[in-house]
Amino acid sequence: MRVAVLGAGGRVGKALVARIRAAGDLELAGTPGRDLALTPITGDVVVDFSGPTGTMALLDHLSGTDLPVVVGTTGFDPAQMQRLRDEGARRPLFVAANFTPGFGVFRKALLGLAQSLPQARLTLAETYNKAKKRQPSGTTLGLQADISALDPVREVEVALNREGEIAGITAFTLALDSAQITLTLNVDSRDAYAAGALEAARWLRGRAPGFYTDINAN
Repeated sequence: MRVAVLGAGGRVGKALVARIRAAGDLELAGTPGRDLALTPITGDVVVDFSGPTGTMALLDHLSGTDLPVVVGTTGFDPAQMQRLRDEGARRPLFVAANFTPGFGVFRKALLGLAQSLPQARLTLAETYNKAKKRQPSGTTLGLQADISALDPVREVEVALNREGEIAGITAFTLALDSAQITLTLNVDSRDAYAAGALEAARWLRGRAPGFYTDINAN
């Protein structure tokens, strides 16, 4: 399978390129830059880790095609998110804020705990590298939205930590009167995001057009 990578100059993008080159079943179809008009996109699937503006430009560039796209970019505003959903009518599109293998199981367990303990006080604590912006990550925002969908009035405290070169730690705590439960996802390296995105790319190829968010749920 031939994979084009948008955002190949970023940390996850570099890990993607390295994984593709090392994989026996994958071939790098190209690493288009910011000016997509100068670099025709070919291949069987595009994996995008650029940014909201880059993703929108990519969709413009691919207009009239049905090329599958995997989007690992976060930070979309509501209008951009709606465009992504609409794009699912034209092509197979997989969008996720966190491609870590096992994240879907972590999310399911987190929501199960929240639903089973409605009296618990909830905290989502995220720790990322010191260069990351001090605002909630796409992972945290997505989990907040998931909890809100279960109970719109339930509060979730968010704690932001930025340290060293940490790839990503998400800790979900349910505090009870005399005990607490903490569920933690610890990402060892950004290579985990690349591995999960390529797993999604393999899964997406050959799918019908649609807006996909979870391999296990679709």
